[in-house]
Amino acid sequence: MKKKFWQYLETFNMRSLKFTGVLLSFITNLYSQNPPANWQSHSMVARKVIEKYESFDNFKANFVIKTKNKTMKGISYYQNPGKVRFEFTQPSGDLMISDGKILWIVIASQKLVGKQDLKLNAKDEQGKSIFSLLPGSGIKRLFTKYHYKFDDIHQPKQIDNKKYYVMDLEQKVKIGGYRNIKLFINAENYLIEKAIAEGNFGVQTMIEFSNIKTNTEIEGKLFQFQPPEDYRMVFNPLVVEE
Repeated sequence: MKKKFWQYLETFNMRSLKFTGVLLSFITNLYSQNPPANWQSHSMVARKVIEKYESFDNFKANFVIKTKNKTMKGISYYQNPGKVRFEFTQPSGDLMISDGKILWIVIASQKLVGKQDLKLNAKDEQGKSIFSLLPGSGIKRLFTKYHYKFDDIHQPKQIDNKKYYVMDLEQKVKIGGYRNIKLFINAENYLIEKAIAEGNFGVQTMIEFSNIKTNTEIEGKLFQFQPPEDYRMVFNPLVVEE
């Protein structure tokens, strides 16, 4: 049954969606070109992104996830510390809910529920816990895991009538998941509105957020879940048994 989960989840890596939460290291060289006087370095922009996400307690946004053969849509919610809900309207009924301790993955069409213990002492090939939080949280944690730089010297750039800082990110330690990510950061409010992630064999996944609202009214019950009695349960589907 775990195989069914992996087949379904291969379109987007679940660990990468742990927002939640969910996200990039700030250790790389500056461009050698001479920038304009008002130009901001990638580290300055990254710092402002982290400060922005640390300034609010929650957010709500519409999302679209696209792969080569599939499009998924819905509403996402986040609440500190580490609570996440992805409520899918396409495919209808699917859910990802986490209270920071347990991640629930609901595949409505197959009446399957995955229950992943985020405190499980599972290790990666470097011996690090794959579910432990690194120093910081949320976006700060994402920046910690990747090297990053602007995709070119011309920043911000005009895209679809908006100005964006565009960053290329590369995974520092190749432990699976997305090896490269391109971020589109709104140049006015420093919110990440779009990300294009590339996994093994060059397979790309795009996630885009719109109608982003911060510090809004979000009920705590959104992050609670009780599996339906007629659904089959799979325990720890994100951990491969040896």
